[in-house]
Order: sequence, then structure tokens, then C-alpha cells
Amino acid sequence: MRGVKGSTPGHGTSARYSKGCRCASCTRATRLYTTYRIAAGAVRITSSTGTIRRILALHAIGWSSDDIAARLGCSVQWVRQLRSRTTHPVLATTARRVARLYDELSGMPGPSERSRFLALRAGWAPPLAWDDIDDPGATPNLGASTDTGVDPVAIERAIAGDAITLTHAERVEAVRITAARGHSDAEIAQRLRVTARTVQRIRTEHNILSQWNEAA
Repeated sequence: MRGVKGSTPGHGTSARYSKGCRCASCTRATRLYTTYRIAAGAVRITSSTGTIRRILALHAIGWSSDDIAARLGCSVQWVRQLRSRTTHPVLATTARRVARLYDELSGMPGPSERSRFLALRAGWAPPLAWDDIDDPGATPNLGASTDTGVDPVAIERAIAGDAITLTHAERVEAVRITAARGHSDAEIAQRLRVTARTVQRIRTEHNILSQWNEAA
């Protein structure tokens, strides 16, 4: 990755990047090399980009600052300060701790409905939206909600109990999300301000499994 000493480094190397090349292949090689050095303990500070995105992505799937702080063994205030560092670097040890927690939690929904709602309102991208979460030039794929006619903000507000009028497609998606989070038909009905029979009908018509019913 570093190139051969005494030779002109080729594209796709961190050495070429250090010479001033900012092409995509050299930039990626440098990022991977830095990631390797962080993992090996050879770097003391690093970019905060991946760390901030990981925390915000965990918020987006229901992990609150309290949840994250408890698992990192730190204060809630520290987590909140960390996620707002913007361009300031972070300690490599911090980046590793957050990355390990992210790898552990990013595949499962958290318990905080409020965190989901706040993250959605703030536009924080969930884990699946990132192809390369450490790439400063990467942008998250937040889906095609405008193409489907589904408003994710309205859905989360309805799930949170707000008196929101949903389209049929949005109501189906709301039932799908709440069922996946383990809510019973009665709980879903109360949140969406419909009858339990309506929830059952939507689940049947759209083949939405209920984890609560299965567990019962």
C-alpha cells in the first residue's frame, strides 16, 4: 500500500496520496491504511467522521445516548459531545470502542422509539444507508420514500402516538415496523389509532408476521 522505496508510487496507494494525489483509489487506499494503523494501535488520533456517523446510525435504529453510554462505560454527556465533534479528530482508542459497539448493535433494533423519531426528524442515516461509513465523501442512501409515496417522518410520528393521518401504504408500513419491533396487535392499534381488527387485516393481507403473537 505504501509503495516501493525509491520508486514513483502508483495510483491506489497511500504513498501517492501523500504526494498530493486525491483520486478515488488513492483516497480509499489511504483510508484503509489509516484504519489498519488504528486497529494496530499505531495511530493516536483520527478523523471523527466514522465515529459520529456510527453513533447517529445507532440512534436511527433505536439506540439512545443512554444505551450507548451504558455499553461504552461512559457518561451520556460524553456521547452527546462526541457525536457533535464535526470536523474535530477523536482518539483512535475512542474510534475503536465505538466501532466495536457499532458492529455489535448495528444489526438489531434498539428499544428507544424516541431515538428513532428524533433521528428520523434530524435526517440521521441508519446503518444500512452507508456503503462505506468511514468515507468522508460518501453520502447515505436514505431510500426512495418519495417514489413510493410513503413519508417516513409521518410514520414514526404516528408510531409515537401523534394524531397523524396516514395513507394506506404508510399505515401498512407502520404496522410492519411496529410488528417487527415486537408490539402486539392491541399496542399497534392504540398507537395508530385504529382497531385491532384493522391491524390483523393488514397483517394478513400483507403477510406481516407478529413476533409478539409467535412468542405467545
